[in-house]
Amino acid sequence: MPILEDNDDAFVLKEEPLVDVEDEFGPSFFILLRNFEFNSATLKAEHRNILQDRVAPFIKNRVGFADDRPQR
Repeated sequence: MPILEDNDDAFVLKEEPLVDVEDEFGPSFFILLRNFEFNSATLKAEHRNILQDRVAPFIKNRVGFADDRPQR
């Protein structure tokens, strides 16, 4: 699983397909946006860049989805 980006504002991990079902959808990504301003939910420029460069093309051009449920 190659790490595509690891900096103060974001962590992006790409998982290569391992089984037949995943092969149909292509690789999956784990993206963790971090280091928001104190008491803020406003996206930083780095966060917007990752969403624009990695997430938008993934859900636009492939069979895929984004999960925005809050983690417990």
